[in-house]
Amino acid sequence: KKQCIIHYYTFSHQNDIDDEVASVKDILTRAGVNARITDVICCGQHSPRVYRYCIDITSFPSTQ
Repeated sequence: KKQCIIHYYTFSHQNDIDDEVASVKDILTRAGVNARITDVICCGQHSPRVYRYCIDITSFPSTQ
């Protein structure tokens, strides 16, 4: 498969986004996906101190 970018959107409290990113990394590792998180962007506000974030994940072709 070719390289692609996945735009994962989530709502998170401003203090919890690091935990959300760690959770996504853990899911990628457990799934054995050859990918890395390339960017985290705050792209909107839902309520006070709760924001919409886009986590950009770049996947790479497997080396098999």
